[in-house]
Amino acid sequence: MQDLSGLVPGDEVTLYTGSYIVAITKVTSITPAGFIRVGTGNELYKKNGHRRSDTSWYLSYIVPTTKEHRDAIEKRRIIKIILGTSFDKFS
Repeated sequence: MQDLSGLVPGDEVTLYTGSYIVAITKVTSITPAGFIRVGTGNELYKKNGHRRSDTSWYLSYIVPTTKEHRDAIEKRRIIKIILGTSFDKFS
């Protein structure tokens, strides 16, 4: 994992659980102890990106958002639209 100590409030980060992209969200604040708070929840992340006090098999972590992350979310959104469309009226 990379060091995220350069993040400032307002930067976008991608939230992962395991190897699955959950969401793209913004850094809301940095605590005096150096923990990173993201989104509207009260979850804190360490400078290495891992969620504070997370001990599960599917660790949650954050990384700076890239174009590839945005493309993956858009692709998943389009697939959900296609799978939810009834093609009976088109035939």
